[in-house]
Amino acid sequence: MLKEAVLKVRHLLMVAMFAATLLACSVPSMQQSSNTTTTSESKPVVPTYTTTSYILAEPLPNKQLRISITAKEKNLRINNCNESITVALFEKDKKDVVWGGVSDACRSLDMIIPQGATLSFITKIDDSSQPLDLNKNYQAQIFGLTYDPNITTNPITSAENLSNEFKLIP
Repeated sequence: MLKEAVLKVRHLLMVAMFAATLLACSVPSMQQSSNTTTTSESKPVVPTYTTTSYILAEPLPNKQLRISITAKEKNLRINNCNESITVALFEKDKKDVVWGGVSDACRSLDMIIPQGATLSFITKIDDSSQPLDLNKNYQAQIFGLTYDPNITTNPITSAENLSNEFKLIP
């Protein structure tokens, strides 16, 4: 009889933990990031800049960078996200990547940013590739940004996928 009671309590605890997990996964305000990268959910756009690009890069102290991706006139998609968004830095007017890293800002295989919404996240720029010159101007680019699942149909131009220029803050 005691074994049956213990088994029932264990079963109820497992059901409660499963329900709590489902609830935490389905309610955006309960989801947490396991990395130091910070994400914010899609929210209505308040235009703070005018450019043809969908990418806004804002330098933060300690070589951090806030990336905001705004779906202006139609939905945007980050294809093959695989739980990370790949960010690359270029020196202004140069084509070679000087830094590349991933942010755990993606929560699905493909992520859709609805028209009129902005996805923002913060990523730390480290010197793992090569030391970066803090006096140079950089631009950021997001890989896999498209309008639809077929990346060859109606592709996003590099001008639309390249951020404003900025300098890193130590």
